[in-house]
Amino acid sequence: YILKNKIKKLDLQIYQSNVVVKDLGLQIKDTESSIEITSLKIDDGRERLAAILRTVYEEDQRSLIEVLLAEGMSDFFDNLVALEALNIKNQELLENIKSLKSSLEEQKISLEEEKSGLEKQVAIQTLQRQQNTQAKSEQDYLLKLTEAEYQKYLQERSDIEKRAQAIRSRIFEL
Repeated sequence: YILKNKIKKLDLQIYQSNVVVKDLGLQIKDTESSIEITSLKIDDGRERLAAILRTVYEEDQRSLIEVLLAEGMSDFFDNLVALEALNIKNQELLENIKSLKSSLEEQKISLEEEKSGLEKQVAIQTLQRQQNTQAKSEQDYLLKLTEAEYQKYLQERSDIEKRAQAIRSRIFEL
């Protein structure tokens, strides 16, 4: 009875481990999809930043005289304001990329921790299955041992009854 309860308890623990493993698997899939989305956002931010930097570089390559001759004074100051706006947008994109990158790193760490937890859970489950198998074999052994002892008891009982019958027959003869 004790062994059967132990086996049932181990089966329940294995079932619980399977549920936890499935839950961790779902969490890992969610984290992986978040990582993909964040990677796409980082790539988009890098493309925008590259476009802004190309524009700034092209404007910097023009000489001051060339700018003043090609454009009027008001256009020159408009371009300065536009370049300043590009610089601000550039800073915003850099900050956005930094925050997305740190978020991605945190998600990767979380994923690694979940995988580690999953591996530990699988190891525990394997040990539980081994314990379950060991408990079942122990139960079978005890049942066989008990069966053998029971057969031995029946044999001894029949021997005792034969002796008792022999003693009764001698008493009757006497």
